[in-house]
Amino acid sequence: MSYEKSPIDDFFYSLYGFYPSKAGKSFELLTNAALKILNKESKVFYDQFIDGTYSKQKYQIDGIIDNISIESKDHTINGDKVGRPEVQNQEGGLIDLPFAEGIFSSATGYTRNAKKYAKGTEENPNAKRIELYNIRPSSITDEEGRVKTVILDFHITSLNYKYAIFNPTFTKEGMNILGNLFPNGKHPIKLDAILNDDSSVFLTIEDWTKSLNYEYSLNDDIEHLIGSANFPDKYININENMIGITNINYKIPIQKSSEQIKIERDGNACLYVKNESGTVDTLLTDIKMKSINFDEKDKEIIFPWTFSIFQMPWMAFDRINVDNYFNLFGYGI
Repeated sequence: MSYEKSPIDDFFYSLYGFYPSKAGKSFELLTNAALKILNKESKVFYDQFIDGTYSKQKYQIDGIIDNISIESKDHTINGDKVGRPEVQNQEGGLIDLPFAEGIFSSATGYTRNAKKYAKGTEENPNAKRIELYNIRPSSITDEEGRVKTVILDFHITSLNYKYAIFNPTFTKEGMNILGNLFPNGKHPIKLDAILNDDSSVFLTIEDWTKSLNYEYSLNDDIEHLIGSANFPDKYININENMIGITNINYKIPIQKSSEQIKIERDGNACLYVKNESGTVDTLLTDIKMKSINFDEKDKEIIFPWTFSIFQMPWMAFDRINVDNYFNLFGYGI
């Protein structure tokens, strides 16, 4: 059956390539799609039939998100705003329905009395709250003052263990053992841990070198981390021999690098979504809207989303201290 197409119907067709079967259905689907995108973890269903708790009559509900009923009105053919009687009609149904509150969406805005009535549902203890949403195709002026591109500058500072110098100081007894083990002088050794006198692990080299990352400030203008770690009465294992040490001196180059990530909006803005309370004021892009699937069997709105850095809330980065791990030392003895 044909019906007079509204501007919203044509807008819906431009996104999804088909016209719904009845008047008003395009705006219902757009409303539910927008709410699904804004509330990704919530289940959203459209065109539902729910029994009244007291009247036992069936109500046609434009949409359901969590425990909230959704009502949508497209008046774009005549340009009329949604009036108080329409909002009041939803409130009358909510009293008989098992929903905590309601959402009303309009493509043409609301009259002053409609806004006042909805505001009253927030204060009336006998009413169920109704949140008013304005949802319509966006315009160029809607984009003014909004961020379209975000540039993140990462300044990365880390310890360069590849060119680090570590010099252990051995006890007198340790030096004697090393002299007998390596009479010819230099010899590479593998060091995994610093030991107690009973051969138990006091501290792994991995944990010790990791802790060195926190011995300097990210704002320090230095080229090397220089210091000495004291290990009194501790040992290292060399060729199954317990070698006493007193400390380990270190000089580690500090390497710095920069990286820039440019985050741009995915697609062109096409749908303006704002609620009267001001907690939602955003533009949805054509790519996000087109990614919506309308499950005809269960009448569920499906939005296949995945997590990425582009979905993270805004974070300000200064410098990043990258933890490094070092397991194998080569000492000259």
